[in-house]
Amino acid sequence: MAPPRRSPTRRPRSFRPIKLFDPREFLANTGIGRTIHEYRAKQAIFSQGQPSDAVYYIQEGRVRLSVLSKQGKEATIALLGTDDFLGEGCIASDQPVRLATATAITNCTLLKIHKKEMLRALHEEHLLSDMFVA
Repeated sequence: MAPPRRSPTRRPRSFRPIKLFDPREFLANTGIGRTIHEYRAKQAIFSQGQPSDAVYYIQEGRVRLSVLSKQGKEATIALLGTDDFLGEGCIASDQPVRLATATAITNCTLLKIHKKEMLRALHEEHLLSDMFVA
């Protein structure tokens, strides 16, 4: 009688660890569609009426959002700081132009995320979308 058949010895597969998406890392670094910009106090980041093509993430500093009425009166609508987003209207409502002016109150470091890249990241990375809407 023939000896029992043995299956060949398999070597264990070496698996590469899966790198999980980290929204903090995404918002801290440059990459495709993401650039870091520095602004001095009182410098305009974007102005009311300009094309709305990007979202900004405040890495450091404070920003004032204001609107100008047809009568020429300026009103502050928000004061934003570190870890806040601004310019998100281009994502939420598909508005073609900015409805407000963003001005640095202090020296600021902002991450500019182009609309296309932000939409991609929000659709694919739920941790980022949770952070964005919170």
